Amino acid sequence: MPPTPETLSTRTLVLAMAGADGSLDTGPLFDVAAACGMSDDQVRLCLRRMTADGTLTPQGGRGRRAAFRLRPGASAEVLPELEFLDYALGQDAGRHPWDGTWGLVGFTIPEGERGQRDRLRRQLLYLGGGLVPGGLYVSPNPWEDLVSAAAADLGVTGHLTMARTGRLSIGTTTDPAALAADIWPLADVHTGYQRFEAALRRRLGRLDGRPVDPPTVLRDALITIVAFAEASGPDPLLPPELVPRADWAGRSARALLLTAAERYTSVLGADDLPYGLRRLLTT
Repeated sequence: MPPTPETLSTRTLVLAMAGADGSLDTGPLFDVAAACGMSDDQVRLCLRRMTADGTLTPQGGRGRRAAFRLRPGASAEVLPELEFLDYALGQDAGRHPWDGTWGLVGFTIPEGERGQRDRLRRQLLYLGGGLVPGGLYVSPNPWEDLVSAAAADLGVTGHLTMARTGRLSIGTTTDPAALAADIWPLADVHTGYQRFEAALRRRLGRLDGRPVDPPTVLRDALITIVAFAEASGPDPLLPPELVPRADWAGRSARALLLTAAERYTSVLGADDLPYGLRRLLTT
């Protein structure tokens, strides 16, 4: 598993710097880019490419006074999904106890619709599903509404089969926690969260007793958002009853993320905090 990144790609920086309404002012963007070691020409080239592919729409101005509008939903490429984070925090607080059942999803989509079939597979994995023998996807969470919405968006509802059962076995394995350990790469997820925490503690340590350079602090805040999205992406958000260890790093990583949001707010001020981090304070 690659280490938690301590910098950002130019495209990721642009996506993460957009406001809640998709607005992007290039003045602060160039300042933070410099703190990331990027040249102005590198940023301008990225802006031109993102405009050409439709991700950005120019709103007037030139150079450091240029303004853009981000395509709706584009920032989801790099920011954590708040609905999932809120659900995970509820699990951490004991608000979503497991009812002991498993949701199963299967589908038979014709070869002529291979693209839709592949997109549905990716969406099921994104929703935390795990693949079990026989081509079924399973989740211990109440995911039926999310799966139905995804299938409807793809136009494949008629090819979908869903069920929920209180008994799941794979071969001779019936213990729920053992099943979860077989279905999902939980050791890798745990390690990814640990790396996120270690890197974030280093970044937060740079705030102690040092003069504040706003672009550098903003860079670190943006790296934190993107790094958490990467660490949490593979996490199926299993209920506490199914996580493999009492010191599951997902819990401590989420707690540290909220602490970081508060620290960065105290340094930068709520108005200057990047939207991706500021919105975490409302979870």
